[in-house]
Amino acid sequence: MNQTNALQELLDSLELTQRAFAKGCGMSVPAVSRLVTTSQWPARSTSTFKTQAREFLLDRGAAQEQLQAVFEPANKLASV
Repeated sequence: MNQTNALQELLDSLELTQRAFAKGCGMSVPAVSRLVTTSQWPARSTSTFKTQAREFLLDRGAAQEQLQAVFEPANKLASV
């Protein structure tokens, strides 16, 4: 599962719309749409948005495993 699908699947499992996620994280709806479709975080205040997104999703009942799929995608090569 890639990061894009992981975020949308998480939003779906929590019954959250992209609009609700955007409002809860202080991001615009177009920024969230871009994040879901391209995994591209807003250029400004990226770390702030990631922190707000993680806290918002945790408050809505997201599990740590779900957050890892979104914020730490498995497609990174493991160090050997």
